[in-house]
Amino acid sequence: MIFCSVDIETYSESDLTKVGAAAYARHPSTRVLLIACKCGDDMWQDDLTSGELSARTRAVLEDNQVVKIAWNAFFERQLIACVLGIPCPPTSWRCTQAHAMYLALPASLEKAGRAVGLKNEDQKLAAGKRLIIDFCKPQKKTGQPRKTPASDPEDWKAMLEYNVQDVVAEEAIAERLRPWPMPEVERELWELDQAINDRGIPVDDQFVAAALQIDGELRERMVARATELTGLENCNSRDQMLRWLRTHDEIKTETLTADDVRRLLAEVTDQVLKEVLTIRLGLARSATAKYAAIERSSCDGRVRGALQFSGASRTHRWAGRLVQPQNMARGLSSDEDIAAAHAVINTRDAGWMSLAYDDPIGTLADSVRSAISAPPGQTFVVRDYASIEVVMLAWLAGDGEMLDTIRSGRDPYKEFIVAQRGVAYDDVTKAQRTYAKPVILGCGYGLGGAGLVAYAGSMGVDMDETEAWAAVRQYREQRAAVPKLWRGLERAAAKTIKRKSRYKFGGVQFEFDKRGPVLLMHLPSGRTLAYWHPRLELDEQKREQLTYDGMNQYTRQWSRIPTWGGKLVENATQSVARDVLAHGLSSVSETLPVVLHVHDEIVVCVPASAAADSDRVLETKMGAPDWCLDAPIKTDGFIGKYYRK
Repeated sequence: MIFCSVDIETYSESDLTKVGAAAYARHPSTRVLLIACKCGDDMWQDDLTSGELSARTRAVLEDNQVVKIAWNAFFERQLIACVLGIPCPPTSWRCTQAHAMYLALPASLEKAGRAVGLKNEDQKLAAGKRLIIDFCKPQKKTGQPRKTPASDPEDWKAMLEYNVQDVVAEEAIAERLRPWPMPEVERELWELDQAINDRGIPVDDQFVAAALQIDGELRERMVARATELTGLENCNSRDQMLRWLRTHDEIKTETLTADDVRRLLAEVTDQVLKEVLTIRLGLARSATAKYAAIERSSCDGRVRGALQFSGASRTHRWAGRLVQPQNMARGLSSDEDIAAAHAVINTRDAGWMSLAYDDPIGTLADSVRSAISAPPGQTFVVRDYASIEVVMLAWLAGDGEMLDTIRSGRDPYKEFIVAQRGVAYDDVTKAQRTYAKPVILGCGYGLGGAGLVAYAGSMGVDMDETEAWAAVRQYREQRAAVPKLWRGLERAAAKTIKRKSRYKFGGVQFEFDKRGPVLLMHLPSGRTLAYWHPRLELDEQKREQLTYDGMNQYTRQWSRIPTWGGKLVENATQSVARDVLAHGLSSVSETLPVVLHVHDEIVVCVPASAAADSDRVLETKMGAPDWCLDAPIKTDGFIGKYYRK
């Protein structure tokens, strides 16, 4: 098999960071400037600013028996296919970025190079950022013509070197990762991921445009009204609004978050204050950003590239990009309500929208998810794995009581409320069940009182620290197998690092690989998680603590990260839950076109006449994989024109 590393440089008036690779590749101004190739020791480069694509390069790109390798291969595949007109099936490509992210390394070529300790001469050229700005983007800020090979030949020589150096850096990283190859099943899953991203998410472009128009008009009216009431120069300014509010005796706040505004609305009696606060909250709820993201990244009614393979890094779960389907508001929950909202929004009449809905801005926000809409004559068939993290945590912990509860069809969230409050199972309310969700999930990963308060708040559940600690104690008493799993994994990991050997607890085995050095967590699914440069260090209380090098989720920098048993359990649980989803995706894709998957959910788009049969296929294919056949995995779903929760 022949392998060839490929890197391209492009120019476009489109903003890649905002629209994504697929829409960028389809913009009429986009063109390929440079393409560098390296097969074995043979390196060459085509400068398309001064000539055509060479026969040699074309032969490599067109030959599906030659395996092309690139960093973020989705970009190269989209550009080569759309701009150069050469089909790029994912089966003839490999992605070094995906391999790096599988090993929990940074998604950035430059940061990944530093993380694996590349020599300076092998790293991505730091000057490349300036060269990209000069040659590959329109000079909107300066208003000057962009640089060209003719206008700046010396800088263009540096650009040629930069293009070649990217290939060198990519190959150096690939060589550094060679001891930990990407498993064949993961490579095939990446190919499936690329096919799903190539297919794209169907969206209703006309509806999105109508929503943006109404949203803009409503915002203008609200801003004008707030300006009239407050006299502020810029009522969107947090500082100006906060100063104005604090001139009123009824207002007692130092901050102005959405939660602050809701609290103040419940407290104040002055009608002007109420109206201003209501407007403030409405403007904060505006869905402009989401609709605008869909509009920017959609081409021919499809958003492509919205799913990032191994984007969650540590656990290998997918992450959302562009329109961020993972964090869309839950929104309207019935096709009837959605269809009614679409009918009003599609009139593009802000006045009618205000008459039809008491909270028109809120309705627009609640309708974002339904912008993902099946084309005419087709429908979505959607199924999700019910409480999959709860199931897989109980399965990993060997919590027989919880597993039996789930097998019997009883809801674990309701059961918690029954035990906590002494109410009958059938009398548990929807609000009480919602309250139990962050408790079951958060406490399962070792959160204490303060952590649970914050976690519950992120899920829209209010609780104080006293009741949070009471819930923590109750959970740990009821689910004793789970704290045992925290302690077991923590001890096994520590012993593995100390003795540079292998230790196992339950179905999870740790291995110390000196070549990294890297701590490997081998999961029951057969997949492995990586923790780079693991050490046991003393924390501020002089207690021994496991630390490793990784991407800090808050700073987005490669840095030292502490962990403990509860976090290791979270990693393992979310990872095996991801592997259940991956198995379902692979099985379903054998016969049905997957257009989207979000968290624990798979979405296919089929002719409306085939919906019932397709639902049966999903139910069958989304069963438990061979490695966890005894786990009580079940699915729920719906059929409908609009994507919803």
